[in-house]
Amino acid sequence: MPIVTLTTDWSSGDYYIAQLKGAILQTCPNVTIVDITHYIQPFNSIQAGFILRNTYNAFPLGTIHLLGVNSEPSPRNKMVAIHVNGHFFVGINDGVFSLALDDTPDYIIELPDVDAMPGFRALPLFVYATQELSASKSITGLGKPCELKKDIRTNANYDDTGISGIVAYIDVFGNAISNITRELFEKVGRGRAFEITVQSNHNRITHISEYYDDVPMGSLIAIFNSFDLLEIAMNQVNFAKLENLDTYSSIRIKFLNDRLF
Repeated sequence: MPIVTLTTDWSSGDYYIAQLKGAILQTCPNVTIVDITHYIQPFNSIQAGFILRNTYNAFPLGTIHLLGVNSEPSPRNKMVAIHVNGHFFVGINDGVFSLALDDTPDYIIELPDVDAMPGFRALPLFVYATQELSASKSITGLGKPCELKKDIRTNANYDDTGISGIVAYIDVFGNAISNITRELFEKVGRGRAFEITVQSNHNRITHISEYYDDVPMGSLIAIFNSFDLLEIAMNQVNFAKLENLDTYSSIRIKFLNDRLF
């Protein structure tokens, strides 16, 4: 039984989710639809890419992942179907999939304009792609090959003195997850002492911890999370809300001449 996941910025108080689910089930009654989330911040491609990157591999091979963020196709940004790592992805080719996928796709197919609906042009394309892919038809028959657009906004910058990154995602607890990997931190740092600042010099950390409760309640902490990404939190306090953080808030690591070990 094919699985279809939905990741959108459509909230749950509008008709878009129900309309899409109903249209899919009319043509593909045997699929199982799974909601990943509908609470992406409107038009926030970085947040969408982060969530999709860290969830899609939890699903069985052959799953069809529909991404409804900035989802309306246009002559500039067409809707595409992608096959990579045994999974299918359908959404707008505006760079968001380069944020979600590390590996080079096997196929990237531009979908044709089918029965366009004013105001919700994505709907028939999502349904068309789901119907074809769930019927085990070849992805190459969906349309014509194209190139994947790149989005480099989330690349951390670095030199020998430090790393400049951004907040790529804020979780429900207000923890700020950065785009700085453990690998990059160790490569640039080479065991040197460091200072981490978040948005301003007021929020300063000089130690990487293993557990959230390594520091007193209300204190700042830096850890490498399960994705091996640098995460800044405040023990049992919503750090992002307290400091008005959002995606794109700056995170800076300055490496010092002193060595930690």
